[in-house]
Amino acid sequence: MSLSSHKRVLIAVLVASFSVTSSFAQHKAKHLTTGAKLRELDDAWSHAAASHKLDATVAFYSEDAVMLAPNEPIHTTRKAIRAAWVPFCDPSTSIAWKATKVEVAKSGDVAYMYGTYKLMVKEGGKFISDKGKFVEIWKYQKEGSWKCAVDMFNSDLPAAG
Repeated sequence: MSLSSHKRVLIAVLVASFSVTSSFAQHKAKHLTTGAKLRELDDAWSHAAASHKLDATVAFYSEDAVMLAPNEPIHTTRKAIRAAWVPFCDPSTSIAWKATKVEVAKSGDVAYMYGTYKLMVKEGGKFISDKGKFVEIWKYQKEGSWKCAVDMFNSDLPAAG
């Protein structure tokens, strides 16, 4: 091989390497952007619930969503999920949550997040506080939005004796 041939091979290898590195960087940037968008969506969802906006809160779920609330059967319909949210969106209730981790699948169409929540409910004239954790699985929808497909949460407090 002549010196010129070696240069061509080296240039081809460098171009291919740059292309792979650039593609990986673009892929990673897209996932970071998607993760940030999902975090913003989850913050907006928490704000809707904290503002006692029932329909806006339920609108964050996909059509095929399931909600796994503690001490209840799985809610598998929009109607059941909406009914489960009624007490949380009552003006005597205070609820807020914050994601601590968001992870987007390499495919870019599924993500999960987990974090913590705080809940205060007024019962019988006194406030009862709860805190706990949640996990959500989000799916990218055909029309281009992200919706929560699986929502699960449970308390950090000991079970009532």
